[in-house]
Amino acid sequence: MKPSLWSENSKYNLIIDVATSFQKSKIFFAAIELNIFSIIGEDKLSAKEISNKIQTDLKNTERLLNALCTLNFLIKHNDLYENSPITKHYLLENGEEYIGELHHINDLWNSWTDLTYCIKKGKPKEFKTVNEKDQEWIFNYLLSLKWKSKYEAPIVVRNMNLRNCKRVLDVGCGCGSYLIEIAKNYPHIECIGLDYANVVGQIEKVSQISKYENINIIPCDVYLQDIGNNYDVVLVSYLLQEYSLWDNMELLKKIYYSLNKNGQVFIHQQVINDDKITPKSAVMNSLNMMVNTLEGDIMTETELWVILKENWFDNVAFVRTDFDTTIVCGQKLTSF
Repeated sequence: MKPSLWSENSKYNLIIDVATSFQKSKIFFAAIELNIFSIIGEDKLSAKEISNKIQTDLKNTERLLNALCTLNFLIKHNDLYENSPITKHYLLENGEEYIGELHHINDLWNSWTDLTYCIKKGKPKEFKTVNEKDQEWIFNYLLSLKWKSKYEAPIVVRNMNLRNCKRVLDVGCGCGSYLIEIAKNYPHIECIGLDYANVVGQIEKVSQISKYENINIIPCDVYLQDIGNNYDVVLVSYLLQEYSLWDNMELLKKIYYSLNKNGQVFIHQQVINDDKITPKSAVMNSLNMMVNTLEGDIMTETELWVILKENWFDNVAFVRTDFDTTIVCGQKLTSF
């Protein structure tokens, strides 16, 4: 018997599911913006109670709550709504594995609506550098970095040879999680972090980095300003993807000259395969760079190898992580 066009896994419904996915996202982000999950917390509340707390229209609030039930974020008990186990685990600030990056993903909504424009014109419709973003955007951005780096920083630092290291630089340090991981495990190492001034101004709000006496955070546009020297190790995490290949060639040259003899650079980021269609997360992130940067993109291992070798780095090596990123290492063998 031929499957029905309307059956759950029919080709028609697979297409429609992709076409209407934005509706599910908007329902979810409306709940995030209205703070519904936190309002409910561990309780069971009626639509009226929730509506009163968030000052919204009762009838439309109930519609949203019912939709969140169909998406398995809420559970309905007669007229009461409760957070589902997955919501309690990941979406409450006191949850076991709270995902703090969702506000930042919501902030990307507007830039993604201009995807077609960007494809036609070759640039984003409205572009601002990180240094031009407002404070709320920066705070959400740092929260997203903190959530990811909670899992990534220990693994990345474990793959860095820091045994005889005295001085480390983190170029584009974000929320400072990698420096904190180094400072905790190697208290003798002097740790320096560089990032835009408005990022540096908010790091303390998310990371309390001032508790670590061996970490110094300095405002700096690393592509335009001097980054210092006499480093044994330089870390570059999730930065190169936001800039052009040629900008990154210049940055790697700057990093090369900043290192001591036998110093190492460690690049940590997502890598796209040569076919440019795998892995899926890298392909999607390539589009994210397209709508949010002027010339950024996800690079291949070959491109990363080229920018390191063109800037005289030797012993180039690649380590794939379990969280879909790659750690690339290069070493400076000369003293000049």
